[in-house]
Amino acid sequence: MPKQNQNSHYSYQNYFSHFEAEHKIVDAEQRFKWQKKSDVVQNHLFDCRIYNMVVKDIFVDEIGKAFKVKNISWGEYVSIILNQIKT
Repeated sequence: MPKQNQNSHYSYQNYFSHFEAEHKIVDAEQRFKWQKKSDVVQNHLFDCRIYNMVVKDIFVDEIGKAFKVKNISWGEYVSIILNQIKT
């Protein structure tokens, strides 16, 4: 494993601080939104995690559509992919 700079904004030591960098508020139109707790906090790792989860869901859904599987599960997706690799 590569050695990390302890002063980095993206180290193992501060990974979870990215998840705590924002809080949910209600705006003037009574909608929820996420706001940074301060100007100096970092939340990039949290954003990347969320983006990856969304991309996975979209990708799995598209594979389900292509193979005509409604409400495809992760297990069904894996089975489809493994069967495609074997053929």
